[in-house]
Amino acid sequence: MGAARIAHRDSGTGDGHSYFGWYEGRIGDIARHPPTEPHVTEYGAQALPALETLQSMFDGDALAPDSARGREAWRFADFQAK
Repeated sequence: MGAARIAHRDSGTGDGHSYFGWYEGRIGDIARHPPTEPHVTEYGAQALPALETLQSMFDGDALAPDSARGREAWRFADFQAK
């Protein structure tokens, strides 16, 4: 028999989601405020794909989100600016 793992029928049944450094505080805060839930099942922050992938998603004018058009294109692609 292989390794066992805990399975939940849905999120919210004793699992935790930790986003230090993204939605709250800084990444190092997790050491000072460890999760209280028995299982952390979701963590991290958004990361950008490779430049080649970004170039396939956005035209040259929208590649950098430093204009209203660029910011709207990034929002449409579900980018979450902090």
